[in-house]
Amino acid sequence: MVYVASVRVPKLGKNSVIDYTRLPKDLSQVKIVKKFSHEGEVSKARSMKQDWKQIASILNTGEISLYHYDKPEATAKLTGLEEEGFGIAWSPFR
Repeated sequence: MVYVASVRVPKLGKNSVIDYTRLPKDLSQVKIVKKFSHEGEVSKARSMKQDWKQIASILNTGEISLYHYDKPEATAKLTGLEEEGFGIAWSPFR
């Protein structure tokens, strides 16, 4: 599975330090907002900086799956790597 999470953290002022052990439980939250079916083990997953709804994940087999946040399944699968991939990045130019 590939998970997309929403994170809510307390707002800090400049030079502030927070003791997270004393925060109310509802002040800081991580919430899973979307799940994508993914065959195999996810090595890395990244969203596109220019459009966060575009998501790519790489399996331990080297296959890359592309997702769009608004669609229920992978929009494309890329193959060709012969080994496990350890990194994934989007082009900063598009």
